[in-house]
Amino acid sequence: MPRAATKDLDARIVGTRLEVLTQIAEQHVVFLDKGKADGVEEGNVFKVMRSGDPYGLPLTKEQLSPPNDPSLPAEEIGELMVIDVKETTSTALVMRSRRELLIGDLAEMRLAGGPGPDTGSGGR
Repeated sequence: MPRAATKDLDARIVGTRLEVLTQIAEQHVVFLDKGKADGVEEGNVFKVMRSGDPYGLPLTKEQLSPPNDPSLPAEEIGELMVIDVKETTSTALVMRSRRELLIGDLAEMRLAGGPGPDTGSGGR
């Protein structure tokens, strides 16, 4: 069941369950670089954010990285639900994806009613 966030937190997708995946979509399992020590709990929901478009980027696992163009606004491209938490990492299920997710994509957990992502900082 979804669980409300207890703090704002940024994480990165650092891997998938299957080594051969270069692009991630709904129903895939991903690993995040934040865990229990960072305040993550089972049921927390992360929004995957990206600024820029990976069109034209290499599609090999060794070269593929998500675009980050600070001159463009961040866009929500997916939603993850944490299904298992370890001390410094978490496992999450991709519940929704508007585009293919990539290893390295930013995942944000925000307090309910909070201001949401800071799209005006340009520092993503």
